[in-house]
Amino acid sequence: ESLRNDQQIYYLANLYKAVQETEDHFGPVAEGTMALPSPSQETYRVRRLPGKGVSRAQDDEGYHELQRLLEPTPRAIGLWWLWRCFDGYHDKHARAALVVITVEDRFFLVDILELERKTMLNTSAPLDKPYLELIKQICEARHLLKVVHYLEGTALRALQLALISEQQRHGDEKPSNYSSLSPSIDMALVAAYLSGTSAGKCKELPGLVWKYLRQDLCVTEALSNFEHRPLRESQEHYALCLAWCPLVILRACCSYQLVPVDVITDLTIKADAEWVKKRMDEVMYRENFGEGS
Repeated sequence: ESLRNDQQIYYLANLYKAVQETEDHFGPVAEGTMALPSPSQETYRVRRLPGKGVSRAQDDEGYHELQRLLEPTPRAIGLWWLWRCFDGYHDKHARAALVVITVEDRFFLVDILELERKTMLNTSAPLDKPYLELIKQICEARHLLKVVHYLEGTALRALQLALISEQQRHGDEKPSNYSSLSPSIDMALVAAYLSGTSAGKCKELPGLVWKYLRQDLCVTEALSNFEHRPLRESQEHYALCLAWCPLVILRACCSYQLVPVDVITDLTIKADAEWVKKRMDEVMYRENFGEGS
């Protein structure tokens, strides 16, 4: 039995022996899959990457550029966040490590984990607090329609826990309030309306990307570790796709009048602070919670 196992291991090792490591680049890992459009010359660059137009909110320039979203101009933005959690039923303290925002031709990656690390190295000047406050303001801005995809209990919890203090996150004291996420619209609800089904059956974003955009979404980085630093450029590309695709799909549905405006209004989630607090109390302090919480 031991010899047979050794032979199997030797066979599997030889399969990958000649495989070269894929060169990291800002784009999908799988060939022929969807890539983000090349940014225009007006795309704001905070930390310039050769030929890449991605804004990283890790310095003053990125902070001020993000602040421009708070100007009272109604617009829709793509918003999502990534976290590491193996079991949402047991791990109730996992919080977002990376927040991504897409708007028009600009892409933002707010590396919360890296900002926290820098704050720990420089306790006299908390670097992460201004950025967290700015993310809160963006989430609560009434003139910004936040387009998300399948905002279930685990995802909502991961975002909210990233926006509160470490003491509140791990202590017994409940936060007095959470950040609202209003107005927002869940692309899973829009797809459910178009398909005549439930949002739970429209939770797979790659399927929606193929159905409405006729593009394959590379999911190679879906199970990668987004708490490991530095992030690969392919990880950044995948993260931005999670915020960009729902926004583009919604625009396509509205442009081709697949969804009436009044239906979009009805599907808009009024996720005010009271609604969020109620959901957070459920997912944090109830032993078991379902995806619909």
